[in-house]
Amino acid sequence: MKRILLTHSYFLRFDPKQWEIMQPYAPLGTLYAAAVLRKAGYQVKLWDPMFASSPEEIIPDLNEFNPDALVIYDDGFNYLTKMCLTNMREAAFTMCKFANQKNIPVYVNSSDATDHFEKYLNEGATAVLKGEGEYTLLEVLSAGFSGKSISEIPGVITLQESGVVKAPPRTVATDLDEFPFPAWDLADIATYKSYWIKNHGYFSINMSTTRGCPFKCNWCAKPIYGNRYNSRSPENVVEEINFLLKQFQIDHIWFCDDIFGLKPGWTRQFADLIKKEGLKIKYKIQSRVDLLLQENNIEALAESGCDTVWVGAESGSQKILDAMDKGTTVAQIEQATILLKKHNIKPAFFLQFGYPGETDDDIKLTAKMVSKLLPYDIGISVSYPLPGTKFYENVKSQLSQKTNWTDSDELALMFSNTYPSEYYKHLHRYIHKNYRRHQGVDVLKNLFSGKEKWNPLNLKRAAWSVYHIPGEWKHKKEMTRIAQSSTPSISTNGSVTQTAQAFDEMASNYDSDFTFTETGKMQRDRVRNYLINEVPPNIYKSVLEINCGTGHDAFWLDSMGYDVLATDASAKMIAICQQKKTAQHRVEFMQTPFQELQKLETGKYDLIFSNFGGLNCALPEDLKKMAVEFHRLLRPGGKLVAVIMGRKCIIEKGYFTFKNNSRQRNRRKSFHPVKANVAGEMIDIWYYSPKEFAHYTSPFFEFPLHRPVGLFLPPSYLNKSFNKIPGLLPVLNQLEKLSTIHPGWSDYADHYLIDLTKR
Repeated sequence: MKRILLTHSYFLRFDPKQWEIMQPYAPLGTLYAAAVLRKAGYQVKLWDPMFASSPEEIIPDLNEFNPDALVIYDDGFNYLTKMCLTNMREAAFTMCKFANQKNIPVYVNSSDATDHFEKYLNEGATAVLKGEGEYTLLEVLSAGFSGKSISEIPGVITLQESGVVKAPPRTVATDLDEFPFPAWDLADIATYKSYWIKNHGYFSINMSTTRGCPFKCNWCAKPIYGNRYNSRSPENVVEEINFLLKQFQIDHIWFCDDIFGLKPGWTRQFADLIKKEGLKIKYKIQSRVDLLLQENNIEALAESGCDTVWVGAESGSQKILDAMDKGTTVAQIEQATILLKKHNIKPAFFLQFGYPGETDDDIKLTAKMVSKLLPYDIGISVSYPLPGTKFYENVKSQLSQKTNWTDSDELALMFSNTYPSEYYKHLHRYIHKNYRRHQGVDVLKNLFSGKEKWNPLNLKRAAWSVYHIPGEWKHKKEMTRIAQSSTPSISTNGSVTQTAQAFDEMASNYDSDFTFTETGKMQRDRVRNYLINEVPPNIYKSVLEINCGTGHDAFWLDSMGYDVLATDASAKMIAICQQKKTAQHRVEFMQTPFQELQKLETGKYDLIFSNFGGLNCALPEDLKKMAVEFHRLLRPGGKLVAVIMGRKCIIEKGYFTFKNNSRQRNRRKSFHPVKANVAGEMIDIWYYSPKEFAHYTSPFFEFPLHRPVGLFLPPSYLNKSFNKIPGLLPVLNQLEKLSTIHPGWSDYADHYLIDLTKR
């Protein structure tokens, strides 16, 4: 019997927003494929990376199970997989590499592989299975194990000597009742359940009743199940619900269909069967407002236990809905919302900002719609161009090299639009706070009218009416500032090469301009005292230094007894390090950007250290990727200690206020890259608060401690100005020693030291 190891590429830890929300669902599409394979006589094992920390964790299964094939089969029912997040793509490539090392064929089925098949084939995939994949997989395995060619099997894409070979597409399955139930026994449902109970107090599981969507919203991709609609019978669905209730004692179901109950009469039949079987279950679905208003669908949903309906409201502007080819109206959104509430079903809105042609007036209409209708919940995104859509074709010429988000919270705008990405980040927060404030006002009214009960939960919700006002005002102010000062822009990745060249230019003067300034020495002493006292070399022996510059810290670490590998992107910086190195120095130097550490050994280091703003050259996408890489490089319990430039340096703000330079005074507040002149080269710098930095690394690091560095001491570039007042710097240095009393002062310093521990 041939052994098949099944996995997928969705690592929940790699998506900080979803890790924080913690609503994990087992990989339904993967479990369907497993059930089909097992029915065909294969021995199947699942390695589920949902809660894993790195793709390296698959290695024991590759060694011990010793599969005849590895199948990376993503959950095509989960909308997050359609987004083709680059964190997940890199994880899939890594798993391909591990299988290749053991000469195990790798077959991949996913939205991302369908859209970017060349990348997967070049990274070691034997074949990409395009679209609906269960029956394609059966044919491929049968042919492959028999030594036959697989390149002509419908739905298969392979790489031959002549180039990429794409077989004709496979005909989709129409009788969904023929599929066996998902192989639920292969998933660690107990762990999923424990996370749900711990974080939400109930257990939800995912099911699918359909495949595909026949509607043609021009931004919506359908890479797996296509622009069609096939449905399981209500009897088949209810049978599975009965099984799940008995087997796992579930409390709630997420029906993850693109469109639930589109087939005429389906929801009524389903409700009647639920009633006949005496089942009591709550569930949530995704639907369309025009569908909900047909055939008494809402009444049937209420009778069968529907608790929440997510609808693609998208916009409060009819102009934008029409531009999207949405096929719905603002009036229908309002009608459906009112009717859902009448039947005690919670309406929830998906909202999309940044669609081409959207103006401030359109945004205001959306905000007004949300505050008027007050859905139970909202989910906000910005327009995201996916291959295979009309929208993608319309903006394709504007896309830079960046065509995918790292994770679902990135919200980067990848094409030219009315406002830059920074505007939409503030808009996201503004809409949420505005919405919560209006919810609070509504609860307050209902408390006094008797419609709501006076209890702690409702009192807390009522407090939102005041609590969210400052944040709402703040983000609205920032939106106005950006709108007045910006021109249409395209998000970019920044340039690693340009940054390295800039530091090459300044290498010869770096020590005199920064390292050996009086303020530089004083701030550096604060960092060194922390390392010796809190991260001593007898415990944290092996150190990887990032952005080592001219090696000043590396040599000091070496002298204190640490074993050091120091890295920097600048070739000239590393050359100066090598010139300084003597026979007594044990430190090693390597030229490599912090974005390219894959070559280093897993689990080798006790401490990763980066001093004085080196990681401020990393955009948020880089930080999230590096968190993965740093986690891999550190031993269990290892630490990441970094010194970062924060957002609210009070000395800098005071200095530029005195100079009447408002642009420089406010530069650190930007959520967009700030241009910095380094030896004549303009490079991008990002500023991060301690909370933001901890957030970007949170799935892999915990217990963030932070301390101010330079709360009273000025930045190095102001050293000459402050030295004009005799005796001032020594006094400030004495005050600096008091600054560690309260970590909350961290973001008000020139830098802050943040100490994180590997999860």
